[in-house]
This record gives sequence, structure tokens and C-alpha cells, in this order.
Amino acid sequence: MQHHELQDGSGYPRGIKGANRPPHKDFSLKNTIHRFAEIVTVAETYENLIAGRRHDSRVMSAPEAIKNMIELGGTKLNSIIVKALVSIVPLYPTGARIRVTNAPASNLIGYAGVIAKNDPARFNQPSIMLYESRNHRRIKPILVETAKMPGVQFELIL
Repeated sequence: MQHHELQDGSGYPRGIKGANRPPHKDFSLKNTIHRFAEIVTVAETYENLIAGRRHDSRVMSAPEAIKNMIELGGTKLNSIIVKALVSIVPLYPTGARIRVTNAPASNLIGYAGVIAKNDPARFNQPSIMLYESRNHRRIKPILVETAKMPGVQFELIL
């Protein structure tokens, strides 16, 4: 039942608080959210955000969901567990194909490439390697560090 409890005590059924630190290994702690419940709460929140709930039809993209969870970290969710989730569930897996949808240099719009590298500190700003022009012609690879080039937007493609 504790997977509905939140770090700030606003959850239910008992309104107990979390310590917002690494999950406890000690099962004897009283009036504190159990470590397994904290883990389940983070996993369930992520799943609900990306798949939707019966009573809330809004579905978020993975980047939106992670951003939302990071904002909830510390107050509603255990921030350490949120960080662990972000480190093992990358928004943009290395090697995933992408297409540029917006860029300060408009000549890059429509170019295709792959996710080259993720930066855990900037989960939504990976480095991308472009290898195909908008006309589907191979080009000399261009490395774009999206964290250093504001305004670059892309979408995952299959």
C-alpha cells in the first residue's frame, strides 16, 4: 500500500513521509516509506506518464515524462531513485535514428542521423551525428552537440 505514499507526506493511505535519500536497507524503520515502495512509486509514475491513466487521458512523450519526474524529485518522488531511472532508461538510446526538425542553421532541417552520445547531466540534449541530407544523400558526417547549439530539435524515426 505504500507505493501511493509521497516524499512530502501528501500521499495515501497513511500520509507518511520519505527521507529522500538512498532507499533504506533496514526494514525496521517506522513511519518512513519502505524502500521497495519508493522504487515502485517512481516506476509506476513513469509508466503512468508515458502510457496514460484511466482517469487522466494525457500521455506524455518520454522526454516530457522524465522532465516532469525530475521536477517532482525531492518533493513527491525520491530524487535519488529518479536519477537512477534516468540513468538506465535513456530518452534517446545511442544509435537511435533521428531527423532534424528545427535548427538555427536552417540548412540542417530534414537531415538524418543517429544519437551519438548521451550526457546524463543534459538528458534531453544528446550529441547527434548527421550522415544524410534532406535529399537522402550521404554526406560527410557532422557531429552536432545539441547542448552547445540551442534551437536544434529532432525526432526519432523508425
